[in-house]
Amino acid sequence: MTVSFSSPVTGAAITGLTTPTYTLVADQPAEANAKAYIVTALGGTQTNVRTHSISDPFSITVWKPKVPKSLPPKNALSGAYPQVPMNSYAMIIRKGVYIDAASVLRQMTIRVMVDLAAGADAADAVNVKAALSLLGGVAFAEGQDIADLAILGVL
Repeated sequence: MTVSFSSPVTGAAITGLTTPTYTLVADQPAEANAKAYIVTALGGTQTNVRTHSISDPFSITVWKPKVPKSLPPKNALSGAYPQVPMNSYAMIIRKGVYIDAASVLRQMTIRVMVDLAAGADAADAVNVKAALSLLGGVAFAEGQDIADLAILGVL
């Protein structure tokens, strides 16, 4: 896997977080086809934000397919492809959050899933890159709006 987060990671500008940064340390993922990191230190002003612990997680894990699928041959008679397989890539961020004034912890989970049709990686890599570029740009540029959506329910 080529995913390797440079540490610290600069977070998006969101009200209450001034120049947020997150120091990541590699963790041992549960699966061989994954990379995992935990947040061990914070930068900027992030009052009351907590770093990773077992009972209060702050982590990110990225997966690739265990066995990447390739494009199958076309049907000799019709020239059509049979069902085109998908390669699934995922990223999950886990963060412990308090759910009440008594500091009861529960886990928040953010999932990003990319289902890429086999063959698109070779035949149309630039458009795969464009879609992923949009994802990263929207997540960074719209961090405040995404936070408002999750917290206020404002779409």
